[in-house]
Amino acid sequence: MDNEDEYVEESPNAEAQRFYDMLATSNEPIYDGATESKLSIAIRLLAARTNWHTPEKCLDHFIKLLVDVAPKDNCIPKYYYEAKKIVSSLGLKAQKIDCCEVGCMLYYKDDNHLTKCKFCHLPRYFPPKGDKGRYKQIPRKRMLICQSSKDYKDCMHQ
Repeated sequence: MDNEDEYVEESPNAEAQRFYDMLATSNEPIYDGATESKLSIAIRLLAARTNWHTPEKCLDHFIKLLVDVAPKDNCIPKYYYEAKKIVSSLGLKAQKIDCCEVGCMLYYKDDNHLTKCKFCHLPRYFPPKGDKGRYKQIPRKRMLICQSSKDYKDCMHQ
């Protein structure tokens, strides 16, 4: 027989199979007939916190509202912490990256030290409020990326 005609499918190793099982569980709809999955809701909650600087308590309040109005047999994460665990259980890490308000650039790697956009010259941070001694600079816009743990470690060490 010709070797090209024979195709034997390999089973995934134990680690890969565990990942596939978790991914399948996370991708189930949040309730029968829903178009959103548990994973998509979790990622959208993480993005909401990043995009609008939303406190965790505020998100927990809106999550409770979602759970209350959804059918009883839903699998919506009950708290922000639970949503974060869903994403991290898949080996995905969330990283926040500051970006220009109008989307000209990312403040990333070599540009991480800049305080204004090198293209449109808009400031990176909001101006300080009042005359407070210590002030944490708040970026005008951030994006959230989810990536595998390996990629995340590589990205953080470059």
